[in-house]
Amino acid sequence: MTTVTYSYTKDKNKFISDHFQVKEFASSDGNTLYSDTVLIDNDLIKMLERLFSLLNCTAIKVTSGYRTYEHDKLAGGNGYGQHTLGKAADVICYASDGIINAKIVCCAAADLGFGGVANISSAYRAVHLDVRSGNRYLGDEIKGTQSIWRLNSQWTDFYKYFGLSQSDIEKYTGKSNKIMYCCCSDGAWSSMTKENTVCGTSEKPIHLLAIRSDYCTIRYRVHTINGNWLPWVTGCSISNSSKYAGIHGRCIDKIQISAQSSIYKISYRASVSGKNFLPWVTEYNNVNSDGYAGIAGKPIDRIQIKLTRI
Repeated sequence: MTTVTYSYTKDKNKFISDHFQVKEFASSDGNTLYSDTVLIDNDLIKMLERLFSLLNCTAIKVTSGYRTYEHDKLAGGNGYGQHTLGKAADVICYASDGIINAKIVCCAAADLGFGGVANISSAYRAVHLDVRSGNRYLGDEIKGTQSIWRLNSQWTDFYKYFGLSQSDIEKYTGKSNKIMYCCCSDGAWSSMTKENTVCGTSEKPIHLLAIRSDYCTIRYRVHTINGNWLPWVTGCSISNSSKYAGIHGRCIDKIQISAQSSIYKISYRASVSGKNFLPWVTEYNNVNSDGYAGIAGKPIDRIQIKLTRI
């Protein structure tokens, strides 16, 4: 994680992503600016953008971002929390029909993998989000700063705690991209393919692969015929060689994919040399052939991928 230091005076109107500006994260309570310095963790912004996309938000309002020691103490913190590190934001999420209930936001944010998630509003409007490392914090601060597990050990996630189901969340996520992928054969990229749809053309070996999801981070890599496993890739861009897997002109014979989530798992399969599809593989391992899709020495020409809740 990289934390960037901004100046409110110089940078307040600067966009640090598609939907967020520096001034939204300033240490301010609306009347008082506690510092010209604004600390913002890059991973926090990336995760907020993913939440924006997942819930199809029209806006995310940051009600509190970076806080100085003094500001954090006045806001009820201990002066050393995630806000003081630039790793936290309290937010209200909006859809086209108004505020998205904090219960929904808590479930979606926890699914995405935020390090800390907590309801902070008795009206279920605002949510605390952070990108802490180490032990996760899933809380309901209206009932104190304890985690939901400590409130009652049967509540292991927000779905159980709030009595919600995946279908409640899908009212908002239904239009988001659960998993999408494309491949390149003969120098031409295919169009983006949606979950569980065949990507590629029979007997046209795949050289490059790009995968994305609005639900979680996808990590993937490929093995080339008579070559080695190439580096792991996260992200997805056909115009950036660091955000797709493969080498132009080199046939792929093995694929490994992993969903970086405690909520979702990824399954995938491949066909080789115009043959039928091989069995589905879930996640990956480096022990045996069950840990990847493909056959050593045989070019992969088509793939299918699906993301499911554990």
